Amino acid sequence: MNRSAPALRTRNNGQRSSSSILPMIRSIMLTCAFVYAFYLLSYFNNLQPIAETPHKIHPQIPPPDSQWDPYRLNPTYLAHLESLPPLPKKIHVFFPDKQYHIAHRDMPFVRHSILALQTLNPDWTVTVYDDADIDDVLRRGAKEGLITPEERNVLIGRPPAHIVERSDLARILLLYLEGGFYVDADRLVGLPMSRVVEEDTKLCLPTFNDVNFCQDLLCTSPGNELYLNIVRAMSRRRMEGRDGKPLERRRGWVRGGDLFEMGPVVYNEQVMQAVFAGLSSKDMGMVENSYEMAREALNKYGRGLILTKKDKDCMDGLLVDSSIGQCFGREELFDLYGLKPWAEAVNALWEGKEEDDKENDESHSQKEDGTTDNRKSHSGGDKDAAMSGLFKLNTQYLDHLRSLGPLPKQVHILFPDKLYYETQKDMPFVQHSIIALMKLNPDWNVTVYDNNDVDNIIRGAGNSGLISKEEADILVGTKDETGTILTEAAHIVERSDIARLILMYTRGGFYLDADRLDLQCTSPENELFLSIIRECSEIRMKKGPGGGPLERRKGWSRGGALFDMGPVVYNKNILNTVFEDVSYDNIGERGGYTKARESLVNSDGLILTKRDRSCNDGLLVDKSIECHDRHALYDTYSMKRWAVVVDV
Repeated sequence: MNRSAPALRTRNNGQRSSSSILPMIRSIMLTCAFVYAFYLLSYFNNLQPIAETPHKIHPQIPPPDSQWDPYRLNPTYLAHLESLPPLPKKIHVFFPDKQYHIAHRDMPFVRHSILALQTLNPDWTVTVYDDADIDDVLRRGAKEGLITPEERNVLIGRPPAHIVERSDLARILLLYLEGGFYVDADRLVGLPMSRVVEEDTKLCLPTFNDVNFCQDLLCTSPGNELYLNIVRAMSRRRMEGRDGKPLERRRGWVRGGDLFEMGPVVYNEQVMQAVFAGLSSKDMGMVENSYEMAREALNKYGRGLILTKKDKDCMDGLLVDSSIGQCFGREELFDLYGLKPWAEAVNALWEGKEEDDKENDESHSQKEDGTTDNRKSHSGGDKDAAMSGLFKLNTQYLDHLRSLGPLPKQVHILFPDKLYYETQKDMPFVQHSIIALMKLNPDWNVTVYDNNDVDNIIRGAGNSGLISKEEADILVGTKDETGTILTEAAHIVERSDIARLILMYTRGGFYLDADRLDLQCTSPENELFLSIIRECSEIRMKKGPGGGPLERRKGWSRGGALFDMGPVVYNKNILNTVFEDVSYDNIGERGGYTKARESLVNSDGLILTKRDRSCNDGLLVDKSIECHDRHALYDTYSMKRWAVVVDV
């Protein structure tokens, strides 16, 4: 589902840096790199908490004494785990091509993921399930009475539910029925199961850093009632929604928020209800170091039944360590199969920007018995032909770019600590990000802005009329004369998203995320950035109840609105402004962004573009450096992905 936790905000007095790789041109506008966070984004509008499952594994256990430990494990559930059979030596992997590990066995990523699973574990059975197999698992779930025939038809009918929705349920059903491991196809593997699984292991609960319990790496013995409750909670959300009716769908797909809710949110809620006696998933989102303490409790009191570890990055997790040597990117493999983050397509569909009906006709053919065959067509000839005439550059906008001043030698970075590049200078990630930026570009000014600076930028825009004073107050919050808070500030992601746009429009230069996941550059007074600011303001101030400002809770808007005002508005305006005949409506077609980059090459040097493939293959980086992990830096400042906290 990833825009990450806000790498935000700080201003350094007079520190300089630059990008010597840039050509000397009069004006540059960059449309580059936005990241969706894996599972964690899109429309959260109007979602309600999932009701407690009627099939409770345990009652809430009252505190035995005054020293109530919220991380106390539920003894009733531990007894249930002890009653289960041993963990089967089975590994389940989902991928569109059942033979991909054979067809692409020479790819480094394939060698260090599924092939490593097979090589390191010769006594385990590794099975790859394609889309059709996933649907067979759903049919089996209905046959076993785990889901209703009606729900099965909703999921695999014509048109079918999104493959993410089907696979999220199928993995839980499969593990409840058969047990074993479920491993996402994009996980690297470097450790044999013999070094991971203990004799008494009945359940795996690794955490994704300290954000939540992983849903992409699971294990259990068959018959685990936790998994049955997850299935039932998913079904209740799917078939009863918020008003007792099945979730609304468009071409078979639910909204992005509902898709996210039925995946990681439901999973984590049910884990907390079953395993811990005094905590909920909402508690975990509000308590500092909560997942660290949860792991400690699982290791100390889990009787060897529950396996847990913090999955920090691609070389430090439950099934992998630094012996793998390096992180191997999945992009080459995923590009071959047209696999992209799901949020973009789902969001476009629900915004009314729907893709050609022929996509579903080619991908899903109806069988006589009413079931669906989900084997995809790879021809794409008609679609490629339709795209060939698109991506004509807007000559009026190119003339506007020519009229702008030169690109200023300024780099803007947002981060909570203005001097993090000094206090954390020994961290490899810091050395190879902001410090490298300064050393490589001594004639460029690098400014770091903290949260207070972000708010000052917003207030300045309110005073200048770039945004209204009312909008500025909503964003930065208000206080009375005594300093008492009257209205709380918006989430720092919302404030930083608008602040970077204001900086780009008023000052120009480069904006870089501290982790270099987002990158923008422009000359000052670029009308594209002004149009983005105005559309964000329109959403913020007029898309709430009754045509007024957005609804907020403690200053924060809903996750869906937060996402809309970020990558969605940004990309919509780029496509509408830069190209004459391409919009957010049709860019989702296969090859869209590739063709867009090809077209931008013809901009007479005004627009700089490159595909950012990985942490060492992008506009400002190449293979001369290794990938260095940001998590040590982010952990130091307690920075987490925003979607989980906002959703809670």
